[in-house]
Amino acid sequence: LWSGSGRNAAERAQLRAATLFSEGLPVPLAALEAVGIASDVVDPRKAIDRLIGLGLVDGWGEIRGAEHAAVNPLARSLAGEKLTGEEQSRLAGAAMAPLSAAWRGSDGEFPHNPQGVEAARLALMGDAPADVLEPAAFAAGDFLFSHEHNARAALMVLHTAIGRIEKENGSARPQYLLLASNCAELIGETGLQISLLEKGLALR
Repeated sequence: LWSGSGRNAAERAQLRAATLFSEGLPVPLAALEAVGIASDVVDPRKAIDRLIGLGLVDGWGEIRGAEHAAVNPLARSLAGEKLTGEEQSRLAGAAMAPLSAAWRGSDGEFPHNPQGVEAARLALMGDAPADVLEPAAFAAGDFLFSHEHNARAALMVLHTAIGRIEKENGSARPQYLLLASNCAELIGETGLQISLLEKGLALR
């Protein structure tokens, strides 16, 4: 499939960068382009179009007004070496601005669905600022808790994000802290539940 030509090298680099995103979840083309640029792909849109033509990337059409696509699950093994931790962090940082532009609503919130979970994963991976991380983690936590009934996974996202937010001298909103405390209560983390409630009371 891949030859030594510069075009094929660019396509492979673009495909490898696109494996940053979770399998089966379409993401904005702008985010795919952003990770391509961060991987030194000169013309990422051309590479993406070629990958779609080869069936290695699946086009999903417009979602919320933005074109989306995803790596075909069967094509992930063709991308070469897995991304390193450093590469994942760098590419996630590059992806967050276009993801936010496409996925956040007029109220600044991420959708409480798998997109929110992906946004939180990438925000944590890419060390996103608190004003992006907090709404992403809240959306992910609410979806995992309320829809997936997975309080442990929700708490892991919410609590990890709180630590990052506080490092920036920020604080999570009261409803965020209440959600995290509800997760802690459900899995028997009483000490953490009390700590989270105290943080919420301190904001009032």
